[in-house]
Amino acid sequence: EVAVNKFNEKYNDSLTEEEKKILKVLRENNEEKTKTLVSDLVKETIQLVNQHLDDYGDNVTVKSKLLETKDVIYKMSENNDSFNEKVLRLYELKKNLKND
Repeated sequence: EVAVNKFNEKYNDSLTEEEKKILKVLRENNEEKTKTLVSDLVKETIQLVNQHLDDYGDNVTVKSKLLETKDVIYKMSENNDSFNEKVLRLYELKKNLKND
């Protein structure tokens, strides 16, 4: 409990609500909740990739990279191991896609 309080004191104002939710799910170490989180992140990230495809679809190079990215995301959703790692990779990708 002391560690949680210290963490909250230090990071409470700098984390987004989504980041707090992700940390909570990962901390609970509940496989079903983590699977659900991965599924949600896959859907949200695919939506962002599709949006970028609409925006940059005329550029063949960008379109190719986005389609490769989409394929990797779908493969991540099919593979049932390393959920914690997937959550972090998907969140980072989602964040990068939002910033573009």
